[in-house]
Amino acid sequence: FQFPTLIKIARFIKLFAPGIKIVIGGYHATIMYEEIEKSEESKYIDFIIRGEADLSFNELLNAIEKNKNFDIIKGISYKTKEKWIHNEKRPLESLDKIKLPNRNSRIWKGYHFLSEEYDTIETSRGCYNLCNFCSIKQMYGHTRREYSIERVIQDIKNAKKRGTKYLFFVDDNLTSDSKGIKRFEELLDAIIEHKLNDLHYATQASSVGMGSDEKIIKKMRKAGFDFVFLGMENVSLKNLQYYKKGNILNYTQKAVEYLRKNRIIIMGGLVQGMEEDEEEDFKLNFTYLINSKVDNLMSQLLTPYPVPELRKELLKKGLRTNQSNWGT
Repeated sequence: FQFPTLIKIARFIKLFAPGIKIVIGGYHATIMYEEIEKSEESKYIDFIIRGEADLSFNELLNAIEKNKNFDIIKGISYKTKEKWIHNEKRPLESLDKIKLPNRNSRIWKGYHFLSEEYDTIETSRGCYNLCNFCSIKQMYGHTRREYSIERVIQDIKNAKKRGTKYLFFVDDNLTSDSKGIKRFEELLDAIIEHKLNDLHYATQASSVGMGSDEKIIKKMRKAGFDFVFLGMENVSLKNLQYYKKGNILNYTQKAVEYLRKNRIIIMGGLVQGMEEDEEEDFKLNFTYLINSKVDNLMSQLLTPYPVPELRKELLKKGLRTNQSNWGT
């Protein structure tokens, strides 16, 4: 949905500074690069990075600076006078090769959350879940990779040294399986051990991960976590099964109970608007949230993102009419 905004910015830059190169990346660029090539908007774009850009982008910058060929850089697409060239797909990166971010090089230092200076941190990539409304597996496949705990701790220390008071863990799913839950517990222990629990932390997490064991939630609180975006998705078993989430209702109930008991703010995340949903289905979700005393809500109308199975099904049924309007 951010693609139309991206094009507005690219058009503006090209209008006033046509020599500046425009490089795009992320989920939409990775999944829809062939459609972008054929679109009218491609005239504003010089390069597309498909997949992870941590190393590809550096290689591209070096090639531009040294006037080298682009054809050996895996995972990029580039425009010649005649056509677009799509280089070989880049394999998933080994996270060991990715250096710590240099947070001191940032120009802007004004992000805040709940009045505290705010930043983000990544400790893993990917998710094992099979939700049919999600594009993560199109980016990373059915995989989950983790940075070493030592690296994460150093990253937190660097952020703290820079003045950060609030860190948001942006992982796709910190606790997507039993191994992930165990590793998250080890990370919490390390945060406490290194006395980094004087910071505030927030994360997004699944109901299964948060509802598996209250011991994890207690450690989260001790480590400084006070906010969780909880992937409840829906409280209708029919809809959960359609989303390929399985019956997570018991986990959701336990997760809400554990988080509230340990004074962690809950933002309940819902996906609503199935084709057969009636007024009562919406009411069921909101009534559950009110009764369970979830602190706040992010309710997303079902959005058929490119490629996921859900989009194909809705297109087949004629329920997705604005097929090329990515802004809605």
